[in-house]
Amino acid sequence: SEDSGRHDYVHVRFNGDSGANYTVQHFGAGSDTVSSGYGLNQTSIRFMYVPAATATANYFGTFKFWLPQYTSTTFYKMIMGSSAFENNSASDWDFLMYMGTGAWANTAAVTQVTLTTDTDFAEFSELTLYGITGT
Repeated sequence: SEDSGRHDYVHVRFNGDSGANYTVQHFGAGSDTVSSGYGLNQTSIRFMYVPAATATANYFGTFKFWLPQYTSTTFYKMIMGSSAFENNSASDWDFLMYMGTGAWANTAAVTQVTLTTDTDFAEFSELTLYGITGT
């Protein structure tokens, strides 16, 4: 991302909803430190990281998430995902791995997914969307 720090959060919202309708649970490791946390009544699902502007050149991060039952109109939507990046440094939190889950307290089918960071995604960032059908 274009954030001036070492890493930046990825925020996920559904159907343009910016209300406090999201819940997050996560755990992760940064170099040799482990952390975990949760958040109720959040305005986005925020548990994935990407490297920020001060990250070492040529080290890109990765994140992925799974959103099952996104067309259902019966249940709240759950998301599960992970992220990781290496910043070529021995400093704590310069190598990150996070995993987490989130919930959107809405039974509407998901028709829009919005991904943002606290600043902007960096130039050459890529997004690949896979659709999986079947039971």
